[in-house]
Amino acid sequence: MLWEKNLSIILCVGESQEQRNAGKTFDVIQFQVNKALAGFKKDHLNKIFIAYEPIWAIGTGKNATVNQVAEVHRFIREIEKKFFQGMK
Repeated sequence: MLWEKNLSIILCVGESQEQRNAGKTFDVIQFQVNKALAGFKKDHLNKIFIAYEPIWAIGTGKNATVNQVAEVHRFIREIEKKFFQGMK
């Protein structure tokens, strides 16, 4: 795969405005990350970069606040820890 060619993977995740308004941001992000990382091994993690860009901010002139980005970033780090916990 890509890591055998010394290439990195950029996984882009984000929620829609409707999902954010419904309080589903973390559910959506968790689903996206878990689905995308399924099948990867722990030693591949250093070649996978997760980029958060809310869908509602793309081309709309709206921007996520620093606090919104920070809370999702912390959440993604927790997902990674749990996902790879116990893997060899």
